Order: sequence, then C-alpha cells, then structure tokens
Amino acid sequence: MSTIISSLPYNLTNGTTADATQVMADFNSIVSQVNTNGAATNQANTFTSPQVVPNAVTLTQAVNAGQVQGGGLSWLGTIGGTANALTASPGVLPQAYSAGQVWEGTATYENVAVPQTVTISINNPAVISLAGTQVAGTPVKFQSTGALPTGLVAATTYYIVNPVSGGFEVAAAPGGVPIATSGTQSGTQTVTMPTYAPTTLAIGGMTARNITKYGGYVLAVGDLQAGMAFELLDDGVELQLINPATIPTTVATIQQVQNGTLNYGTDIGTANAYAVNLTPAPLFAPGMRVIMSAANANTGASTLNVNGAGATAINGSAGALQGGEIAAGGMYEFVLNGNSTVWELVAQQGGKLQVNSAAHSQHAISLSQSLAGASSVITSNVFGTVYTNSTPRMKRVCVTPNASASATLGVTLYVNGAVWAQFVTATAGITSELTADVQPGYTYEAVVTSGSTTVDVWAETI
Repeated sequence: MSTIISSLPYNLTNGTTADATQVMADFNSIVSQVNTNGAATNQANTFTSPQVVPNAVTLTQAVNAGQVQGGGLSWLGTIGGTANALTASPGVLPQAYSAGQVWEGTATYENVAVPQTVTISINNPAVISLAGTQVAGTPVKFQSTGALPTGLVAATTYYIVNPVSGGFEVAAAPGGVPIATSGTQSGTQTVTMPTYAPTTLAIGGMTARNITKYGGYVLAVGDLQAGMAFELLDDGVELQLINPATIPTTVATIQQVQNGTLNYGTDIGTANAYAVNLTPAPLFAPGMRVIMSAANANTGASTLNVNGAGATAINGSAGALQGGEIAAGGMYEFVLNGNSTVWELVAQQGGKLQVNSAAHSQHAISLSQSLAGASSVITSNVFGTVYTNSTPRMKRVCVTPNASASATLGVTLYVNGAVWAQFVTATAGITSELTADVQPGYTYEAVVTSGSTTVDVWAETI
C-alpha cells in the first residue's frame, strides 16, 4: 500500500515553533495528496474492457446484455402442471402480475376438453340445460357419476341440434332426430365438447390466471399444442394468447381460406354411399359447404358421410338423386340445408343436372315434361271460356262439338284472340273436330257462333 501522505514542504518536528505560512503550506499539501489518492482509486474501478455479469435471478440484481437481448427475462422456462392447469417458474421470478408484461414459452401439453355440469330432462326430446348458446352440429359426449337416463350412453358422440340460449337437444347424427330420454337418472351429469377447453397458468407460484383468446374467449381444444411456442400478454386480468408460433387446428391460415382445403375431401366411400374426411374435423351447421372429388358414379338415391358423423341424404334441385347425377372423377359441391338434415347438391361437374318441372315459358323443362306428350281429356272445359296455355310447351287443343239437331251450326276456335279454326254446317247431325296449336302463354277459346251445341270431346296434348 502506498504512503497516503508524502513529505511535506516543512517537515516540522515536535516542539518546533512554526509560523502561519509554514502551517498552511503543510495543510495545503495534505489536501492535495488526499485528492490525488482519491482520483487514483476511482480510476482503478473504471472498467476498461467488457466484464462478465452473471444472469440475474432476483429482481434486485443487475442483468446482462444476453438476458435483455434474448428475452430471457420473460421466458417462462419449462411448462409444468397439467394440460389445462399450467405452471411455470421463469428464471427471474416476478413479484406480481403486471399489465402489459409479455411472457414467452413452449407448450408441453395440448389443452383438452373440460367437462361441464349439465341437467338432462326426461322428455321427448330431452333438453340439456347449459349456460350460453351452443353451435348446432357440435359433437358432445356425456358422462355421469351415477347413471344417465335411458336414451343416452356415456362416452358416445352425439351432435347438438336445436340450440337455444341456456340449452340444446342432441341427435345421433348432425341434424338428426332429437333423442328422447326415459327412466331415471342419478349422480352428476357432465358434457364435454371441443369448443370448451379452459386453461390457466400460474407463474412463479402466483395465483393462476385464465389464458384466453382475443376478446376474452375461452380456449378450444388444440389452441395450445405440445411443442408450440407462444406468447401471452398480461391484460391486467387474464393472459391473452397473442402469438402462437404454430397455428393451432382451430385457426385457419390465409392460404387455407384461399385454396379451399378446409372444405375439400376425396371420396372414400362407395357408389351411392359417399364419404369424405375434412381436416380438421368440422362443427356442422346449416350452410356448411363440402367439396368432394367423386370416386364413384351414383346409380340412385345417395348419401354423404362427413368425418364419420353419419350418412345424410343428398338431394338435387328436384329431390332425391335418381342416378347419374354424380360421375366418377367429377367435382361436386354440397351445402347442408337449413335444418342440417340434407346435403343439397348445388354444383356438379360431369353428372346429370336435375331440373324442377317448368312452370313458366322461360323455365327449363325436365325430361319427364319433354317425354310426357300425352293427351288428356278435359271434361270441365266449355264453349265461351278463355283458357291459357300455362305450360312451357306447345299445346295442341282439339275440340269436337256434339252434333246439332238444328240445320245450322257454327263453331270457331280462337288462339290469342285470332281465328284459328272454324266449323260451319247447314246439315243437321253433322259435326267436326277443330284443332289448334297454342304456344306457351297464349290464350285459346272455342265459341259457338251459330246454332246450339255443347262439347262432345275436348282433348289437349302437350
């Protein structure tokens, strides 16, 4: 250790008499030396090269550049707990949750559906009471600590039908007939559904907080998946899932929406019993669309089974399929109807197009109308009444009056107000058929112009 005070200007010894000048000179020298020593000490503590600073593990310790740059201060570490009740112990333990704090982590589990307690009525149909309004077509399963009522089997997949606020009914297939219950039940009844998988996270031993999606919505099954990196934003009440690195199965990417893969499937069934599997498995609802590449042609009435939910009838625009509407190798689009009971064939490639019977002149006609070509005898038509051809085809009208006892008889057939055919005789007991071809929408009328008679035969051919 160096000498703190070096030699003074006046090295006065004990007993020496000194004047003020000598004393002040020595004092000033002492002060100067102390300042010099202090400056040298500070210089020694100045870092002249990078220093190694260990990772901070408490809130009062200095942090190093790596912790700041690498986000280590908000890294949750290994996620523990269970699938729906997560725990995390970050390297730097927080003292409290803080609004605006962002946490990062990698999921260890996929979150799963959580049972919800319900009440089930004994009725036809049974009503399941549960808060909120559910979505028609959602698959559900029931469990009981005792016994379910007759009509429902534990761990069997059913589908929600007729949902209303506070309750719903179930069917064995999407849009199917609501199930009736009977007998008795016991214990606590619960239901699980893929749209309800609430999940919490407790950080550093603090009280667990709900993990939600934007808007405060509860997580669905698969929103967190094992190995998926994610970010959570503390909003002051809950932890919002804001940035999963791997898109969960419940969220569609822009590319999936654009290319239509979410609603496309290849036929894996047989002729008249078509089947496709969509990825991910859908929640059925009226208006849902399925596009199928057909492997087989149909020969009659047909059904479509989507993801094993059950065979549902396919209808064309005129009703049940008759055969030939679906061709092997063609592309077909189906829409689930308003009560989820029928797949409507709305677009097709290569198959025969069903056509409803035409009712107006500009409508396309069906094959049955085109081939009909049959005569029908109209017993109610009379002379002096105007009729209209309301069919989409040319109509041939044939009118035969009864022979008259009078010597004079005249009958005229008008089409759209113009004379088309006439019969006039001056001989009693003579008659003749009048014929006219009437275009769609035109009027026609048979009028007795002289004498007296009634209709013998009035026949019309389309």
